[in-house]
Amino acid sequence: LKRYRDKTAAYRRSADSVIARTVPLAVVSLAKLLQDQGDVEGAKAAYEQAIDSGHGDAASRAAFSMGRLLQDQGDVEGAKAAYHQAINSGHADAAPRAAYSLGEVLQDQGDVEGAKAAYHQAINSEHAIAAVVAACRLGELLKNQGDVEGAKGAYQRAIEFAHADAAPAKVRNLGRLLVRNIGHLLD
Repeated sequence: LKRYRDKTAAYRRSADSVIARTVPLAVVSLAKLLQDQGDVEGAKAAYEQAIDSGHGDAASRAAFSMGRLLQDQGDVEGAKAAYHQAINSGHADAAPRAAYSLGEVLQDQGDVEGAKAAYHQAINSEHAIAAVVAACRLGELLKNQGDVEGAKGAYQRAIEFAHADAAPAKVRNLGRLLVRNIGHLLD
């Protein structure tokens, strides 16, 4: 009988562990579904639930997605706070994407230095997509400020990322597009 209780307790701990690892991720998926269906309040509530779970992967992904949702809703301050939360998580995917998105928000607000810092953070992450996009945005920002050398450097970084062996096809295609469209800056 003791063996049975021990096995039962072990199975329950195992099941609880699996549930604890997967439920927050399911909540993020639910939030995205609700968002796609136009249920903004339901999506916000689900993202908050995932963030509050403390689950490393789900909380950071939810914070990034919440930032995008809030940005789309015009809640810039809420979006910035959510992006900072995702960035501070250090998550390999959500943090660089949040850094790029924060740069975009800051640039739109006229905070050029803040935008540059956020773009550099995304670039320095070497994330396959966020680094390329951030380098392109930084290049445009610098070009518009008249910093042609800085723009060249940023575009060159985007091209380098896009030609990395591990880069997805879309990113490599972006690199080719950049070469065609801004190649004259690099000469």
